[in-house]
Amino acid sequence: MKPAVAVTALLLLASLASADDLTLKGDRSAKGAFEQYKQGRFFFQPAGGGEALREMRAVVVSLDLQPAAKVAVKLYGAKKRNDLKFKGYREAAFVFVDGAQEQTVPATKVEWIQSAGMDFERSMAVAESDALDGRLAEIDLDALAEPGTVTVVHVHKEDIMSSTRQGSYVKSLAASQKGLKSLKVDIGDWNSPTAKKYGIVSAPQFWVYGRDGKLRKKLVDRFTDADIETAIKEARR
Repeated sequence: MKPAVAVTALLLLASLASADDLTLKGDRSAKGAFEQYKQGRFFFQPAGGGEALREMRAVVVSLDLQPAAKVAVKLYGAKKRNDLKFKGYREAAFVFVDGAQEQTVPATKVEWIQSAGMDFERSMAVAESDALDGRLAEIDLDALAEPGTVTVVHVHKEDIMSSTRQGSYVKSLAASQKGLKSLKVDIGDWNSPTAKKYGIVSAPQFWVYGRDGKLRKKLVDRFTDADIETAIKEARR
């Protein structure tokens, strides 16, 4: 994956509310981040980690980018363009935004599409809603830990005030401390796929991972500011 594409994908995976939707034949679908299109294949990174999808165009029903992404586009027999935004794919055609106008291009005319670099408008849309969505699909919480960094996974339920309050505190710590990352996973309710996967029956929870990617502490019953700070300090050792 090219560096610019990788950065864009990671920014997108901060939020499923602003994630891209890929629909495949056979009633398969995925949420995550579009990476690129080349040699007749869509490259797509599912949310929550895991191996990137590389799907042939023939099996892709649709792709919806939320929001549209700045891209470089090469049509067969034409020069590369860097002034388009990629909105999605449907009915065997790619949909671009050219200025204020939507433009539909048959798939047979598109050679490749790739990220045009950092897209601050798209990144800001992601930042407005920073929770991974664990309501409709299982999220591997352990896979969210970033090696070399202390990672705090906040198991969140939006209707619980303490979850919002303490989650904001963890986020502020991550913004001010080097080598600390926080991620929020919205479980929705106790019957959601992610909640069932881990037997989660209370929220909030804060799962603290060390630099080695191993789970060091679960704050389930107590998660005061002091508890959180102590768990992070111990995970740095």
